[in-house]
Amino acid sequence: MMMRENANIVGFFLFGGRTDMLTLMAMRWNQLKLEHLATSLTRRYQKATKALQTQLQNLESLRIEFSVSDSQLGDRVSDVKEWAEAATTSTTDADSFVGRIEVLVASIKRRSQRLYKDTDGNKARAKIRRKIREEKGILTLAVEKYNRMVPETEILCLEEILSGDPAWPWQQPHSGMSTYTNTFSTVIVFDR
Repeated sequence: MMMRENANIVGFFLFGGRTDMLTLMAMRWNQLKLEHLATSLTRRYQKATKALQTQLQNLESLRIEFSVSDSQLGDRVSDVKEWAEAATTSTTDADSFVGRIEVLVASIKRRSQRLYKDTDGNKARAKIRRKIREEKGILTLAVEKYNRMVPETEILCLEEILSGDPAWPWQQPHSGMSTYTNTFSTVIVFDR
């Protein structure tokens, strides 16, 4: 605060005086910081211990809720880590289409919404319509390939995707994983 208060005053000094004054202010600021270091570190420690106690209570409530022992909890954490490693190392072909489908849908919707806003002439609108048709063709092929690779519960319908805000099947929570991921996230926060 002291450095901010004196900043306007220092601006009127000559170069040599300004450098000396800034040096003195920085030295005083560092001295005050050193004087208050113990109290600030104590406060940080108290906050960290309170947060740790909260996480311990959350972990115990999860253990009681899922009725698991320490060894089962460790097994769940290792299962989630293995699943995460397997998901990052082995991407299926369907996963490669996921990002492409999302990008194409967003692009088609954006172009359709801005069709009459950005263009004054019919020639420009024809160009945008042609781009939309091309992207819809690419999207149709990508959705067909994706649908061939996934189970019937995750099949996409092109009309539903383009009609509104779709609920992507790859973003839906899986019920079997939710208890594992909740437990995993609590244990990871506790381990920090």
